[in-house]
Amino acid sequence: MSPLYFPSENQKELFRKELDHLSPTLWENLFIRGNYALFVQNSADGLEVYLISKEFVVDLKNEKLRRAVATGGLLLGKIVQSRLRLDLEGAWEVNAKGGSPIPRVVLSGNGEKKFLYHQEVGWQDVLKAPEAIKEHLVVFVNNDRGENLGLAIIASVGTPGEKTVKKDVLALRPIIDRGYYLRKAG
Repeated sequence: MSPLYFPSENQKELFRKELDHLSPTLWENLFIRGNYALFVQNSADGLEVYLISKEFVVDLKNEKLRRAVATGGLLLGKIVQSRLRLDLEGAWEVNAKGGSPIPRVVLSGNGEKKFLYHQEVGWQDVLKAPEAIKEHLVVFVNNDRGENLGLAIIASVGTPGEKTVKKDVLALRPIIDRGYYLRKAG
């Protein structure tokens, strides 16, 4: 992996644009009022974006020290083909900073278990959901204790070509979930 480095103005602008899609206040919450600085690192499949405490910026201005650091901070996600793909911890931070228009769904205990095993969750296991639900909508998934479990996309499991989407034929398909770390380690 390449060393961490300060993003170029073009990279910063691209990243800001992607954050604005998630929430118009997110950039300000993270970098203006928040305690984060932005660093990036090249990887084989994209540009990794890290949030690093502003306290360490002075240290990371020292190029020799920065090159010695393999990685650091909170991985927010990866820029792949000019799009931000949130990492699980990055999704948690976006969720925690509030103001995000990404809707949240809350799962029952049974739905939580399925989701953490990266299985599709039927709508019967959704305890709370926003009123405006539609297919292909990306949502934060929480358990009934308010903990972020990951990100999912709403999918229809009804008959292909159906014109109306009823909630009883919807399901949550995991994009990334907390169980990933356990499956990856095993």
